[in-house]
Amino acid sequence: MNKGDLKSIEDICEQTWKPLYRYIYYKVQNREEAEDITQETYVKSLSYPKFNKIEFKEYIAFFKIVAMNIIKDRWRQNKIRGTNINIDSIAQNEASVDDISDITAQQLFITKARGNE
Repeated sequence: MNKGDLKSIEDICEQTWKPLYRYIYYKVQNREEAEDITQETYVKSLSYPKFNKIEFKEYIAFFKIVAMNIIKDRWRQNKIRGTNINIDSIAQNEASVDDISDITAQQLFITKARGNE
């Protein structure tokens, strides 16, 4: 990569990062994640073999497509992994139940959620 290419990439990022970041932030509603996805979008987009054939006016649309694919991949990964809950963090007085039917209902709910029916 020569110095001209680096300046060109710098110009592309400078001119497109604000609308791209806003688009990503709107989708994920988390500053750190939006920053990570924005960076990943540029890395993937700019390394795309046919990127130099895309016209400048189409860059932002291309970046948004790449970003949405990254976001969808992350959503899929999170869905597969599920949500972790730290049971130890639940206060004992919040967890105590006087009625045995509530305990039974909770146990059934947990069993169904785990798929151990």
